[in-house]
Amino acid sequence: MRRSLKVGIAVAAAVAILGPLGFFWQQSLIPGTYDMATMGYADFGGGAAVGHAHGTGGLSVDTLTGPTSGKADVAVTLTARKETNGRYTLNGTSPGPEIRAVKGQLVEVTLVNDNVGEG
Repeated sequence: MRRSLKVGIAVAAAVAILGPLGFFWQQSLIPGTYDMATMGYADFGGGAAVGHAHGTGGLSVDTLTGPTSGKADVAVTLTARKETNGRYTLNGTSPGPEIRAVKGQLVEVTLVNDNVGEG
């Protein structure tokens, strides 16, 4: 076999192996930014997706009320706004800030719509 043919076969084999490896390596790199709404899929841990599907009923937020008297143990005000990039944030972050409470504490959350016209 001629030397140039052997070299050609070796180069073709190297490209056939290294090309896909390079592609998959590039696809596995961490992205520069994350969009929580488009990342992966919901993992229900092998169980049924009960109560996790959007728009299929569930509790309305206005039914989540507690006692009308007494002082809240944890009081938080969240300001919802639509940012210039079209995304919604709570207090300037997405997801919003963590709210910590212990079981049995009364939590009061006040939602203020800054520039969210549709509420």
